[in-house]
Amino acid sequence: MKRVLLAVAIWAATFESATSQTFVSPADRQAQLSRVEDGLNSGDQATRISTLEAAVAANDPDLRQFALNQSIAQTKDPVLRGAAFRAIIGSAASFVVTLTKNFSSGFMTRGGARIQADGLAAATGGSFEVHIANFDRTSGTFRAYSSFSVNLGKLYVGDGTISGQRLSFRVPGYDYADVNACSGTVILSADRPVLVGSMACPAHQEAYSIEVNLFN
Repeated sequence: MKRVLLAVAIWAATFESATSQTFVSPADRQAQLSRVEDGLNSGDQATRISTLEAAVAANDPDLRQFALNQSIAQTKDPVLRGAAFRAIIGSAASFVVTLTKNFSSGFMTRGGARIQADGLAAATGGSFEVHIANFDRTSGTFRAYSSFSVNLGKLYVGDGTISGQRLSFRVPGYDYADVNACSGTVILSADRPVLVGSMACPAHQEAYSIEVNLFN
């Protein structure tokens, strides 16, 4: 336990130095990054987590990004990856959903007429932005909406949640004709900073494979 506390104290001193100096020499900067990397690769999980938390809390965007990149790359530590994933989504204003494959039946019936069932792909050009509001760091829940969530001047807001390395969301409406809802679930890829999964829009009989790039 003493070893862990000593390690945490070293990381804290590193981050305080990184944020309090107006100028840091290249050698000192390299030393700071090396200490962060050492902490994230420590054999003790508590040290890995505390190092990430300190880096994320530091007033140093580059150090924060470095720590998040290193943590997401830690494929053998799902707890650390999950903590980094939550930190990224929790501090983001939005994320971009990319439609990678259309599994829709092709046509649907509306008002007695057969129409093409690829409205989302056509309306968005293959990707759209989901805005995040009211993220709760304790529960991992948030409110979600897009620019297509407006119907007759009213904004309809859905919800989302983070659990481990999984992100689920429901975004109301993607056209101005009716209030549809698209629900998606994605999981952090094992070897890259991308979430992969699927999304369905039942009212429009559409289904897609999707991706969300964490650093997009």
